[in-house]
Amino acid sequence: MNGFQKALKQPNGLLFLPIVFRLAGRLEQIDINEMLEEPATSAYVLRNAQSLFELPVVVNHYQLGIELEAGGATVARDEEGLPVGCVGSATLGRSTAESLGAIIDTAGRLAIDLRDRAGVLGVLTGPGTLVKLSGAAANEISEMYTSMAKKYSEAKVSGIVLAEAPTIQTDPVLLQETTTELANICRFYGLNSMLLAPDSEVPRSVVDHVFGAGEVFPLDLLKQGSTNDCASWTSRRGLLVTAGEVPAATTPEQLKDWMTAIGGIGPGARR
Repeated sequence: MNGFQKALKQPNGLLFLPIVFRLAGRLEQIDINEMLEEPATSAYVLRNAQSLFELPVVVNHYQLGIELEAGGATVARDEEGLPVGCVGSATLGRSTAESLGAIIDTAGRLAIDLRDRAGVLGVLTGPGTLVKLSGAAANEISEMYTSMAKKYSEAKVSGIVLAEAPTIQTDPVLLQETTTELANICRFYGLNSMLLAPDSEVPRSVVDHVFGAGEVFPLDLLKQGSTNDCASWTSRRGLLVTAGEVPAATTPEQLKDWMTAIGGIGPGARR
């Protein structure tokens, strides 16, 4: 049983979960597109990042909006890789999952290689982000989520995280309409379902864990040279997730310092 699984069974302590993807690619000098297209390369890069930072969880990707690209649309991104617009219409549904075989393959490789060392989270773009970018219908999103949840379960991931882009407000009704079947599949296969909505307040949800505004670790803090402001975070219990992907420009020393200061699992952490 890895540290992530232990924390879920015994939630009295604190487990810090930085989301690392582009940073891993930068450290290995591997282009993100290559990571998204080559599962063997991506798994290698992400395994190395897990080893370097002793990450308690690893994501298989963090290319929000990738489902729309698989469905035929073009997604515009900012310099940090976050989606800012969408051109063309996307067809979402069961066929989308078939087009995303590479990232599912990456998840499966990581689940095998990191079974005793770290949890693996399969990433899906949050429903609010998909609707904002493309106007996708709730039933299309639900069908796509259901298909992806089944494939992620076959890949033996530890959980599935629905990740919203910054500034997106998650509508509780939309969330229920799009994730009820996904949550049922996760429970059937013993997976944890999560929602990361860093700028949204979601009062309740069908998914197991919700990380909303005020409950996530601000990415700006990672850029600070000092960890003196960590007291308010170390007093927390449960899972503490970064408010999105750790910026690729973050130095290894910065991330390691925060992981050590906050505690939980990580280099020099309190156990």
